[in-house]
Formats: sequence, C-alpha cells, structure tokens
Amino acid sequence: MVLSIWNPDMRAHLVLNVNQHIGEFPMHKRQNMSGDYNYCPIPTLLYPSLVKEVFCHNYYLRNLVDTARFPNWPIKEPIELFKAVLENWKLELSKQKEEGQSSINEAATVSLRQNFVRIIVHWPESTIQIAILKAERCLNKSNKLTRLWQDDEKVLLLVLTQVMLCERFPEEVGDYKFPAYPLLIRVMRGAIPPAKGMPWTDLNGRLLVATAKLAYASCLISPLNAEELIAEGGIACLHDALVACLARVDSLTSPKANHELAAIGWLAHSFSGLAHFESAREAMVPCCPQIGISIATLLILPQSPQLAQFALEATARMAKHPDLQKNLIEAGIVWRSLPKLLHFDISLELQQK
Repeated sequence: MVLSIWNPDMRAHLVLNVNQHIGEFPMHKRQNMSGDYNYCPIPTLLYPSLVKEVFCHNYYLRNLVDTARFPNWPIKEPIELFKAVLENWKLELSKQKEEGQSSINEAATVSLRQNFVRIIVHWPESTIQIAILKAERCLNKSNKLTRLWQDDEKVLLLVLTQVMLCERFPEEVGDYKFPAYPLLIRVMRGAIPPAKGMPWTDLNGRLLVATAKLAYASCLISPLNAEELIAEGGIACLHDALVACLARVDSLTSPKANHELAAIGWLAHSFSGLAHFESAREAMVPCCPQIGISIATLLILPQSPQLAQFALEATARMAKHPDLQKNLIEAGIVWRSLPKLLHFDISLELQQK
C-alpha cells in the first residue's frame, strides 16, 4: 500500500521542503568545509496529494476501495478496520459543514520558514528550542485550518469502505449489529437531488449511490440490520431519495455515467428486500400513494431490465398488506406488469437445455 501511495511528486515535494529548510547551508559548506550546521528541526511536512486521503487502521482508503486497480487487497483485521471506519465517520460528520473553505497561501508559508531559519541563528542558544517548538506549532495549526470542516469526499471514502467490507466479509461483519444508520440516513438525505433542471454536483451523486448501496449491502448480510434500518426511519428516507431520482429521469435518459439511474437501481433493490419484513410494509403505508406510483414507474424505464425485476419483486411482497395492495392497483401496476409477462420467452429455457 505504501508503494501505491508514494510517487515522484511526493518525492519532489519532500526534496523541495528539505532544500528550503536547510537554505544556503550547502553553498556555505562548499565554501568552508569546516563550517558547522546550526541544527533546526524541520516542521511537519504536509503532502498535497495526501490532503484528501483517509488513513484508517493502516490503510489508505482511496486505494483500498479502488477495486479496479487493487482487487482483493489483503485485509488482516476486517472487523477492526470496520470499527475504525465508523469512528472516523462519526468524527467527520461531527464537524461543521463547509461554507467557504479558505486555502493556505503556500508562498507565505515557505517564506515564513525561510525567514525563520535565517533569523533563528542569531538568537541565544537557550531560546532556540523554545522558538522552534512555537514556530512549528504555529505552522501546523495554520495547515490544519482547512481540515476543521466536514469533507464530503472523505465521507464518500468511508461509506465506500463499509460497502467493500460488507461485500468481501459478509459473515464476519454480519455477526455485528450495524450501529450507524442515523449517520447513513443523514448523509443520504443531504445527497438527495433537487428538482429536475436544478444543479446536482457529481460528488453528491456519488454519495447518494454509495449510501444506497450501503443500505442494501448492510441489510443483505443480516436481517437484524434490516429491522434496525426500518426502526430508524430508513424507509421514508429511501422513498424520498427514490422519488427525487425518478423525477429527474425518463425513458430517454442515457444510463451511461448517470448517478440517478445508478441510485435508483440500489434503492429499488433495497425496497425489494425490505418489503419482505412486515414492519417495513407498515412503514411504507404512510408513503402512499406516491410509493405505488414510484414502483409502477420502475416498470417503464427501459434502461435496465433489473429495475423491472426489483419492481415486480417489491410488488409481490408489498401486496401482502391490504393498503399497499390497493395503492399498487390504483397506480396501474397490473397494466404495466402485463407487457413484461407477455414478453417472457418460454422457448429460451428449452433452448438452453
């Protein structure tokens, strides 16, 4: 993992900062080989390429969740990593939402370091160490100012890591109750898209897809998690997200790199699974009549046959509740299901045999 992080740009950044720190000493050393170096500890270095990285339990999460470049990266302690990710997630969401993050002037920081080295050599030796500690504390404090705000990019990495752990270690993670559904619902609600025609950032799109996928993956590994999500009000949140995404797509929407359609797929899959539980069906009743309309709409989106499959599965399970059954019928689910049944080709199974 270290070799995957360290790159030529980071090495150049290290060399540049070391050269700035030692200043003119190499030139003086060439002129006077017996000259002494006035020791001054170098302040902590911050690498620009690591600013958006999340280091958690010995792993850099951006590379860990990149399954295209690093498939099946060895994870020795998945449960400890999962717990560490949850703690970092809680910490990140406890920060204030960023309104206008101010960047640090790198030139001013470099100039401050250079001037500090030039001036400090003329100070009494007894005060040098105190000055060094104060200056380093000042530099580090200024460099950390930009990290006092909630970073949605880091939140995304933390969510994707949980999804990856649920998929790769379902038995180990499934033995534990998922404790962060309030956080999941909060992030999902913050990523729900606005009305059609209004701007929606790519980051919020990826966040909604990731949270919808985590809702499904966490419920899949343990029925108790599904009950917990329902108890925390997850049905209403999933439905609001589904309605908002469906309002932004139609039969002509291109499925390529479309966050709305990707989110709809995971949300529909979650509804299909959760409808198995009686408590979920009870929680769906207050969502009428819109929930029936949403399920029926999935049947007329041609971009993904799986959407129709999830809709039909959800219909079969939701129909066990009288109120939901009535709502589905009024939404026209029967008439939209008939063409799907008529398209079934019984000869396909015979040909495969």
